[in-house]
Amino acid sequence: GSSWCFGSFEVTDDINTLEWYGSDTSLLQPLGLLCLILSGLGFSGWILTSSWKGRKVGPLRKKVLLELDAGEAEWKEKRRQEAKAAAAAADQAATAGDTEEGTTLQVLR
Repeated sequence: GSSWCFGSFEVTDDINTLEWYGSDTSLLQPLGLLCLILSGLGFSGWILTSSWKGRKVGPLRKKVLLELDAGEAEWKEKRRQEAKAAAAAADQAATAGDTEEGTTLQVLR
C-alpha cells in the first residue's frame, strides 16, 4: 500500500527528527519520489500542450467566432419566421376543428 511510497510521521513527533528522503524511516520512499516526479512531468506536459493548443487553435477560433457573430442576426430572424409559420399552422389547424382521436387540437399561448 502507501508504505511503499510514504513513511510515517506523527503530528506529535519532533520536527527536527523528520527525514524527507534517504532512509527506511524517511517520509518519502523511493517509489513515492518517483511517483511525484512522474506527476510533475505529466502536469508540465499538460501545461505545455495547453499552451501550444492555445497558440495553434486560438487565431482560428477567433476567426470562426467573428463569422458566427456576423451571421447571428440572420439566423435569429430566420428562426423567428419559422416559429411564426409553425404557430400560424397550429392556429389554423385548431380553428379548422381538426381532431386527433376525437380530441380537438388546442394551441397553448
